[in-house]
Amino acid sequence: MMKNRSLVSIVVPIYNGEKWLNKAVDSAINQSYKNIEILLIDDGSTDNSLDLCNSFKQDRRVRVFHKSNGGQASARNLGLKVCKGEFVQFLDCDDSLSLTAVETAMGYMYEDVDFVLFGFNVYSRGVLLRTPHVERMSYRGEFELFQKWSYLMASPCNKLYRKSYIKNLFQEDCVYGEDGIFNYTNFSSSSRIECIDNCLYNVNLDNPQSVNKRYKKGRLADTVFSIQTRLSKISSLFGKDKIQEKGYLADSIATLCYTIRLVAKNSTYRQFSEELSVSLYKNKPFKKWINMKMVGVKKHNKIIVVLLKNHSRKLLYLFAKLLSLLS
Repeated sequence: MMKNRSLVSIVVPIYNGEKWLNKAVDSAINQSYKNIEILLIDDGSTDNSLDLCNSFKQDRRVRVFHKSNGGQASARNLGLKVCKGEFVQFLDCDDSLSLTAVETAMGYMYEDVDFVLFGFNVYSRGVLLRTPHVERMSYRGEFELFQKWSYLMASPCNKLYRKSYIKNLFQEDCVYGEDGIFNYTNFSSSSRIECIDNCLYNVNLDNPQSVNKRYKKGRLADTVFSIQTRLSKISSLFGKDKIQEKGYLADSIATLCYTIRLVAKNSTYRQFSEELSVSLYKNKPFKKWINMKMVGVKKHNKIIVVLLKNHSRKLLYLFAKLLSLLS
């Protein structure tokens, strides 16, 4: 077990977060584990976020960095480059940590562990909606255990990382899905993970600027790249058959179809068609896994996939738009 002398860096990317910043930073400053540094990375905010960040510097553990706007990935990467800790915890500026989060996670950071994974408390308007988490387990490459915790792989915020484990930074040119890409590009056959059943990270769903709630050009391409990264890594580590048999393909198709509906809802037919061409029809790896047998795929998603395969763009656009209006 690691001793309290190990420095933990809490990296907080910030863009126009003045409404939530006090709660987020307070949850970091008041951690029961005291040997921390808190890196506030202001990503070109246009509100009072930077002034708020500077007000926290009365705590000597707080370091403030200001950069031109480049997105959450670039802000996190700056944090990774300047942090001094042996371990890294990410915290979004509209969320918060349990006050015992770092101490609890560090208690399972044994000498061979790459990261400690924990659960979420998901809130909306102050009401606790759900607590996604997994049972206590030690992962050392077993697919049976990977199945149990992999649905919590996407986010970097429910993990305390050993900094030396992180070989690949966040993809700064992505508008969506860079979190999952980050985790899967760093994940390997030698990854050693401790999963604990504690829910130590508090997610706030009230921010209307959350990336999951908005559409931005390029999201479809990034979604496809994220899916390919995930499926390729699972296939290489555990075998191609696991993708189809264990629901990873069905889950990926559901994500793809959700994004297609989102694009249709927020774009003209011409824009929609252009995104399909760039993201899907010119993408050779996509064609391989989209033609695999679809086990466990919902009926409306199967229709979307069939329309995709047949290049029925107008029908796909109308069907996806209709689904988005009905949902």
